[in-house]
Amino acid sequence: MYNLLITSDDTAWDQKSGSYTFTVDRFLAYTEQDIHDRFSNLTPEHIAELCNMPTLFAYENEINKPGQIGKINTIKREGRNIQITYKIEPGSRTVSRDRWLAQMNDLGISDGFEVSRTHWAIKDVDLIEIVHTPKYARENNLIPDANKVALRAVRAILQPVESFDLIVVDKIVRVELQRQPIEPWPGETWGLREELDGPWPQPLLINCSWQGGKTQIIASAERAGAQYRDLVAIMFSTRLTSEQLVWIGIAALLKEGRERNIPFTASFSLLKRIPTSQEDQKRREHRILAVKNVVRRSSLPLLADKRMDAFTMTLPEGSIMPSPEVALRRLIHLALLKLPFWVKNPADVIEGKSLLDPDDRAWLELGRPDSDGQSADAMSASGEGSADDSEATEITPEPPSGPVNWSATHLDLQPGEVMAALLKRGLEVPEVLTAQLCAALSAGKHLLLVGPPGTGKTEIASALAEAARGGGYCEGAFVATASADWSTFDTVGGYTMEKDGRFAFRPGVFLRSIEQRKWLLLDEVNRADVDRSFGELMTVLSGGATDTPFTLSNGTAISIGPSTGASHRVPPTFRLLATMNTWDKTSLFRLSFAVQRRFAVVNIGPPADAQYASILNNAAERDSISPVLETTALEKMRRLFSRKGLLKYRPIGPAIAKDMVSYQRRRDSGGDGMTESLVLFLLPQLAGLDAGDADEVLKLVHQELDGWASSQAVSEFDDRFRELFPSARNSRL
Repeated sequence: MYNLLITSDDTAWDQKSGSYTFTVDRFLAYTEQDIHDRFSNLTPEHIAELCNMPTLFAYENEINKPGQIGKINTIKREGRNIQITYKIEPGSRTVSRDRWLAQMNDLGISDGFEVSRTHWAIKDVDLIEIVHTPKYARENNLIPDANKVALRAVRAILQPVESFDLIVVDKIVRVELQRQPIEPWPGETWGLREELDGPWPQPLLINCSWQGGKTQIIASAERAGAQYRDLVAIMFSTRLTSEQLVWIGIAALLKEGRERNIPFTASFSLLKRIPTSQEDQKRREHRILAVKNVVRRSSLPLLADKRMDAFTMTLPEGSIMPSPEVALRRLIHLALLKLPFWVKNPADVIEGKSLLDPDDRAWLELGRPDSDGQSADAMSASGEGSADDSEATEITPEPPSGPVNWSATHLDLQPGEVMAALLKRGLEVPEVLTAQLCAALSAGKHLLLVGPPGTGKTEIASALAEAARGGGYCEGAFVATASADWSTFDTVGGYTMEKDGRFAFRPGVFLRSIEQRKWLLLDEVNRADVDRSFGELMTVLSGGATDTPFTLSNGTAISIGPSTGASHRVPPTFRLLATMNTWDKTSLFRLSFAVQRRFAVVNIGPPADAQYASILNNAAERDSISPVLETTALEKMRRLFSRKGLLKYRPIGPAIAKDMVSYQRRRDSGGDGMTESLVLFLLPQLAGLDAGDADEVLKLVHQELDGWASSQAVSEFDDRFRELFPSARNSRL
């Protein structure tokens, strides 16, 4: 068990030792009933037990400061208060806000609102184990410094060397390496600290050229996700389309009790998805044989029918054998061999001629038949597999070609995970709304979020996609903004002319999101004529399939639907998230009932007055180089943005009000600053008000400005208001 202490005092845990007081009603809040009953009397025995527990000293979600792990020294109850003294050991581990919010469920926090309330809870989980060690590392008994060793290994492999030549399918490939700018440290990572372990390894740009063609590959250190979350890996991917070519999860293999020399392999088998049509199955079988025969003909050292010997690591120092340079050359060589077979459209990543034609039947001539004349690879393509499959899973934990639950039969999105993603974005969304959104998506519906500007529709949609990514259902959101000139060319795709004068298919946003295993987020969907721009996708959104008139460069007909035989399979877990501005009359297409029927339509309006006031309070004081918003201005903002104020006449989202607060804090000029912010941010949102409502809005504004802002600033506001509402009858104008 551990103590969870959360406070709204942003300086409470700044000292390594100190005291803090909770009211009795906040003690044991959000604590399981049996634990609550056990400790509620605070006997000397209970106090001793609580003082021996590890304690997470954290701040409410709105305060972007890390939590710290320490101990409670003393506990004293005086009337309605409970006072503690505490100590945080120098050098003790901190837990970033984003990290502990992402681990809420593991930490015993099931209610998203708990992290926005000052309280003292007791949780029946192992704090140290959860905070310090990823789930995969705990379950697979990784060595404690697995990430440190893996990071050193990746850093050694990614050291640029002099340019060199490779012989790839009888062609000389010139390889030139160029170190890329340092990337930010990827958040808090198990067993690593930036100040101790140095900067994150710089990516390596690999320029590869051969007679008549060239391509670019990126080699990078990665912090893995999904089941290998927080573990260091190395990846080689195409530079232009970010399609993964080679992945080796290094830290995931460093287990206790392994031999001193650990072999690392890289796979060259194709994806395991089996097409339904016989023609596509035959093409896949040919490509499986072809890619393996291509690799067999290379000089690369093979360990199994589907895996190459990449390098060997010697523990405990983590040195690479035969050398980091050899490992880099092997991995580049393999990436080049796999590239024509792996990428969706080779023309997108290869300029000029390809190194090889993946459909050339000459590559099949080296296939090794088994005892009954059928090749072992063809048997594997039919789903029978081989001994190497299970062994490969153990030897090198290479992630699947997409999220682990991308092809699951059902979506089960949890409100707690969505709430955590919302809180990371600083969004305060009612719990009931979060539950509704999760229920609608998990019930199989796509989602249309409607509401006025500034209510957080796009951020909410992004948070939903982020939560789905955490659950392994997608790779996040593919974001596109609709426009009035959209057609099926923008959503499905169409033929475009390449540099050499040939026509090639270019996928639209829907197919690109499927290719990248992402949910599609269409922002401002009302700006497009959806019936015209979606066309045959209307059938797909209802769970059906459609064949298009287009073909890929390899001759494959483009089909879209739930079948595994479709060139672009839409799995049951895929969702389209759309946002719609409800009163942008200048660019509004009416959505037909046919469109609306395919979505769950959820209204996202301004928050309740109390929540709106809380948002403004946070915006007025949050960390910034600007001064805190003065109390007078904050009070006036709270009155304006309430149901008795401006919201009575026009629903205005908190994003607009927060922009006004940020401007006033930066301007730091009292009433004049507020007046200017009203002109800059509020007036554009009032377009379309009738004259009577405009008069009432003007009265509200003058009640707040008169006697506080200068007459010159107020006069400027009135002039701008008159331009927007020339027919307003207010006597002030």
